[in-house]
Amino acid sequence: MPSFWYKRKALVANSIVMPIRCQKVIFPILTFLLTLSIFGCGAYFNTYYNAKKFFKEAEKKRLQQQKKSPSAKLSTKIPEYQKAIEKGSKVLQLYPRSRYVDDAIMIIGKSFYHQGEYLKAKRKFEELITLLPNSPFVPQAKLWLARSLIQLQEYEEAEEVLVAVLAEKTSSQIAGEAQMLLGKMFFQRRLYQRAIQEFSGVIRTHSRGSMKAQAQFHIGECYWEIGEYAKAANAFLKVQKYNPDFELQYESQLRYGQALRYLKKYDQATEVFSRLMDKFSSNQHQLATLRLEVAGCLADQGKLNEAILALENIIKDFPKTATAAEAYYRLGEIFLYSYGQFDEARKNLHAVKKEYASSDFSKPATELTKSIDEVLKLRRQLKKYEADLLLLTTTQPNTTDTVKVEKETKSVASPVFEPPITPVADTTSQRKMSNSRAIQLLDEDVNLKSQPKSSVSVPQDPQKLRRLYVQDRLKLAELFLFRFSMPDSALGQYEKLYNQFPDDSIAAQSLYAIAYVNENYLGNTSVADSLYRQLIEKYPQTRFARYAARHQGITSVDSVTTKVKLLFHLAEQSWMEKQDFKQAINFYQQIVENYSDTDYAAKALYAIAWLHEYELHDNDKALEFYRTLEKLYPQSVYARKVQKKITAVDTSATQQGGIEVSTPKSMAPKTAETIEKSQRMQEPALPTDTTQAVRKKTDTNEKIPLP
Repeated sequence: MPSFWYKRKALVANSIVMPIRCQKVIFPILTFLLTLSIFGCGAYFNTYYNAKKFFKEAEKKRLQQQKKSPSAKLSTKIPEYQKAIEKGSKVLQLYPRSRYVDDAIMIIGKSFYHQGEYLKAKRKFEELITLLPNSPFVPQAKLWLARSLIQLQEYEEAEEVLVAVLAEKTSSQIAGEAQMLLGKMFFQRRLYQRAIQEFSGVIRTHSRGSMKAQAQFHIGECYWEIGEYAKAANAFLKVQKYNPDFELQYESQLRYGQALRYLKKYDQATEVFSRLMDKFSSNQHQLATLRLEVAGCLADQGKLNEAILALENIIKDFPKTATAAEAYYRLGEIFLYSYGQFDEARKNLHAVKKEYASSDFSKPATELTKSIDEVLKLRRQLKKYEADLLLLTTTQPNTTDTVKVEKETKSVASPVFEPPITPVADTTSQRKMSNSRAIQLLDEDVNLKSQPKSSVSVPQDPQKLRRLYVQDRLKLAELFLFRFSMPDSALGQYEKLYNQFPDDSIAAQSLYAIAYVNENYLGNTSVADSLYRQLIEKYPQTRFARYAARHQGITSVDSVTTKVKLLFHLAEQSWMEKQDFKQAINFYQQIVENYSDTDYAAKALYAIAWLHEYELHDNDKALEFYRTLEKLYPQSVYARKVQKKITAVDTSATQQGGIEVSTPKSMAPKTAETIEKSQRMQEPALPTDTTQAVRKKTDTNEKIPLP
């Protein structure tokens, strides 16, 4: 075979072998590049997918927790939110140009929000709005930004964001949510009327029935907070018009029944709760809540035995739940406030935390138990102090003299009840005592067996012992008033102190407290005014007299001026408000008799004469007081005002045949005769012929008004 043939064969072989060798090198490289491109794109998607998965799991848990305990804020304890934040942050760090950046920012922002980290949430939503203005998530980000600002109490900025959203051309869904958020923000700020306006706007403009139902429900909550329970009941009832979802249907009907209960329509409320129990019997939490409401209706009606049985059955049927814990608390209230049984009250209150530690009633139950224990301890101490004071008074009569006012004031000033200078009526929703038996029991040493006894160290110094006694008696009164909201029991303690120390500053302090309680807790304003006046008159040098004077609108602290102004105030009140002219004259008479050397006496005499003439129509008496005024205070402005009147009478009497007009006896102030005269005011006499003639003449003149 020719040699050239071999050469050709070799060339052909080499041409075949060379590409095969190149392919062995190039193919792996191409495969690597292809794999890198495929898995590089999938890596950031996988990271985003995990962030989204954790966020969905966290949301599911949050919603479940809200159903179980709507009032609890447990989202901060959900670890999946933190995992979602971590995965979302990796997307931003490793793949900043990926198409899932805005999704990741929204997940991170919402997770921060639900964890309660509102400032971090705010920054994330601002980041998306600023850096990605064309993102489809921008409208949602603005709503979440507003939510974060509201939680940060940056209300003005939140309102600006929401108003801007409403001004933009956006979807009806976003606009509806923005207006709903505005309403919720006003509600949070207790601007309930503005909130009602926004919620009403949602109902008018939004098309979705579910959002209308929510807005109508919030209107009911606004009226509830205002205290207009009839309007609240009507609003909650209207929620059904908008086909609410299952949860809102239950919640709105529950609130409707509660509003009826506040309106004392117990039969209607019980009927509503019973219907709901039939409809929602499969949900144990809702069923327990409804049964608790029925028990509450029974207790409100005074059917205490039935209420106790209903609460005990709730504890039995729903053990270790928040509802059972609340049932224990309600039992404690009944035994404490209605029956005054400390041992049963303490036992039930103590069981609240054991039944369900995270109950909303655990803390108030613990505080109430401590207060009960403190009351019992104070009563034992006071009983011991009283016995020892009696013993020391018997054995050492010379050492129990009354302590000076100044010293006594300093000794008890810090721990005792000292109401504000201008008392404000109590507006809290504290439970009011209506059962006199409970008050009686709380004022007696009964039902103390559940409280362990402790030794009371009693000092032998009578003055120190008395200070401790006063201090503890005041503390007990404060507990009854502020912690238990038992004004009658508090009054009993203050009255006991007032009677025991009538010449002390303690009496002034007690008298002020008695007036304060009557005014702000019992609504006895007339009694309170009388007590304030008594305080000013009896204890003018005490700070409590100054408080009472300011309360009565008297700014001067001078004792004489204060008393006179007070008497004028009482006279005007009797005259103008009560139309009790004789009582008014009595107050003016006191000024004339007790302060005859002041300018006020002339004014008081003028007022007495004026009342006799124009209100009592007793012209003889009027003339008598006018003459007395002219005689005793001739230089006063009031004497000059009545001179023409007296001259007219004298002239008229002379013209009618020389009838002598007698000059009345002088009202010599501060004499026993005058005091007796003022105390037995005679009935006004019928006018004589002479006085009738005078009356006809003086009636043509304009009445001289009192200054």
